[in-house]
Amino acid sequence: MDRVKFDGLKSRDWLVYKHPNEKLVLGTQLIVNEGQAAIFVKGGQIYDVFYSGTHTLSTDNLPVLSSVLNLFYGNKSPFTAEIYFINLATKLDLYWGTPDPIQLIDPKYFVKLRIRAYGQLAIRLDEPLLFFKEIIVSLKKDELVEYEKVQDYFRGTLVTYIKTALAADKIIKVICIC
Repeated sequence: MDRVKFDGLKSRDWLVYKHPNEKLVLGTQLIVNEGQAAIFVKGGQIYDVFYSGTHTLSTDNLPVLSSVLNLFYGNKSPFTAEIYFINLATKLDLYWGTPDPIQLIDPKYFVKLRIRAYGQLAIRLDEPLLFFKEIIVSLKKDELVEYEKVQDYFRGTLVTYIKTALAADKIIKVICIC
């Protein structure tokens, strides 16, 4: 394989794409489009992050390759590695909401209230390497990770935070005023 590139999909709903071919050779051109980052993984270890532009995979920018260099291949040593493309574009219009009403008792009137919370959020990755290490490695190793999977994680975290804040009477004053 002499060129690795991911042009994206018809929809912009992808967040992480694992390039399907893991067989690379020295001198492979890695083309990373604007709004993307590429993470180079060899043997389960992250070695580098590439941002937009054309990059040549060589022992200069990836010292790990010097250990697999084999002169029998004319400096075109085959090796296996994984390349993950990360979408850095801001994704808008991600909706969240409590799946069921939260029951609270008004502290002033002692009336049972059924409160729902919902809203809209946007996701933008500023640190793709940190995101990859903390979130993506815990997901199943599919070739494509869509925003929906990550949105479900953040939706659950946000709803838990709101339920905790409501139960601790941190937001009840705002709700009662409305």
